[in-house]
Amino acid sequence: MNRVIPRKQILSIEDPPEKNAGLIDEFKPHIIHSYGSYLEILFGWLDSSGEKMHLPKILGFGADGLADPVRKMIRARFGLEAFSSYNSVEAQRIAFECPEHQGLHVNEDFYVVRIVDSEGRTVPPGETGEVVVTNLLNRGTVLINYRLGDLAALIPGECSCGRSLPLMSYPVGRVDDVIRLQDGKTIHPSTIHKIIFKEPCEVLQYQ
Repeated sequence: MNRVIPRKQILSIEDPPEKNAGLIDEFKPHIIHSYGSYLEILFGWLDSSGEKMHLPKILGFGADGLADPVRKMIRARFGLEAFSSYNSVEAQRIAFECPEHQGLHVNEDFYVVRIVDSEGRTVPPGETGEVVVTNLLNRGTVLINYRLGDLAALIPGECSCGRSLPLMSYPVGRVDDVIRLQDGKTIHPSTIHKIIFKEPCEVLQYQ
């Protein structure tokens, strides 16, 4: 049996979108996978400039998020659905986005995923806490109850897509990502995130 070796092209996210759009148009890939933040830059430029680019069949992203307004713009303007994956250096392919965009399905055959509080106690489904994984694949360095530093929640109930794999929310931040107010109080960035992205405005990113 002949082995099929896929062709791929690696582009730099340090290059401007007009350069990468030209390279993508020449290469004509079926799949584009990038940082969510760079897809915002690329498709934001395409939308505002009116320039044309070869569109893939699959659009994926990881490492950071893709804002909901941008997802909607990509869907409406370019007819593409974007899907995320949840990975880390220590544990690859932990979860993948549900086709119904209800959250991330955990690859439980590969990883045991727990959500814990600051004391390491498992929190109930629906409650946000720190993501902890146990790697069932790596035979060289076995990671047990390894804290990734990401904040997320396990979603209770069955998924509408029909898959039986556990469902996890999209990561909402990092353990060390907190907003400190002048009075000394701290709030989670997702509080601000929900307020900003609830409005149909031009704010696609915030810091």
